[in-house]
Amino acid sequence: MALPLEQRFWDDLLRNASDWGMVVYEQDWLYTEFLGLNATQTATGARKWLTQMSTAAARVGVTIQYCMEMARFVLQSSTLASVTQIRASDDYNPAGDSNCTPPACNLPVQSNTYYIGTTSLLAWALDLAPSKDSFWSTSAQPGNPYGGVAERYPAMQAAVAALSRGPVQVSDGVGYSDRELILRTCDEAGRLLQPSRPATALDAAFHRSAGVGDGPLAKYANVLPITATHTAIGDWKWAHILAINLAEPFTVLPTHLRPTDLGAGEHVVYEGTRVSDFARGVTIPACGAGDFRLYHVAPRLANGWAYLGELSKFVPVAEARTRSLRFDVSSVAVALAGAAGEVVDLTFLAPNGTLVSAECVLSAAGLGEVIVG
Repeated sequence: MALPLEQRFWDDLLRNASDWGMVVYEQDWLYTEFLGLNATQTATGARKWLTQMSTAAARVGVTIQYCMEMARFVLQSSTLASVTQIRASDDYNPAGDSNCTPPACNLPVQSNTYYIGTTSLLAWALDLAPSKDSFWSTSAQPGNPYGGVAERYPAMQAAVAALSRGPVQVSDGVGYSDRELILRTCDEAGRLLQPSRPATALDAAFHRSAGVGDGPLAKYANVLPITATHTAIGDWKWAHILAINLAEPFTVLPTHLRPTDLGAGEHVVYEGTRVSDFARGVTIPACGAGDFRLYHVAPRLANGWAYLGELSKFVPVAEARTRSLRFDVSSVAVALAGAAGEVVDLTFLAPNGTLVSAECVLSAAGLGEVIVG
């Protein structure tokens, strides 16, 4: 093993990479290098290594992702402005855990390589985006290096990435991407449609895992089965609740969604076009990875309307799409952003309980507005 000792190495490497079009540099194998070298065990060796890397990145305007990082690297990044994201998941492997592949262990395929619900808490506390590792958007990838295995749950992988508020990294072979699935995470120009904070495990899930209170029961160890997040638009919040590998039904109540405070007033919960009142929560049935459940909670505005957003997206109300929302006694207006000429399909819940659909074609500037009433 080896690592550079001079600033000029990083300046040259990242300047060249920036010229090639690189915008994010991922430093992988961090803990392996740290533990495998004497130089990093000195009082200042590892800090010098990371500082030189960050300095060079700042000079050329690229950012850094830490991968296979220890907690000490995450904490050190708080002094390094170029570090904007960390790998929050284990290595992606469509055959299952890279270090625990059936039948050598009792975990099923895809048991927890997707899971980032706890590490995302640390990342977000330090203003870092948690990165779920890449995934295949289609099950079959001919010529793959994993012995011909298939990705059984591409939609689940995409949903976790979309709610992470980190990068969405598709690692398909050329010609084997599912465009429709990928577009559930972004607009037509590729801009991610994300919540305002990463999805993180419910406090109640920690309580159940630790045996100190009621909460959702996971099918497998080391996975907390329900994560939640929210999108903030003006004074309103929309919650997003994702359940994967939930062993038994669990009712998510408004109080379970902290730190998302939905505020006063009525709220509705919806899964697709199935809408109900959220005052008494929503009961999520037991589910796995292939039949994961994704719910959203929307505020009822003072005029009785509720804006449900783009039901085709994993985050139907996202900061990047919904620029603003306003209403009067009988109507709701939503200002939108996206790709030039993009067609945006929105859904609203009317005061009488019926669903109202509206379509908007964005301008050449990628802007538009929908008014219903």
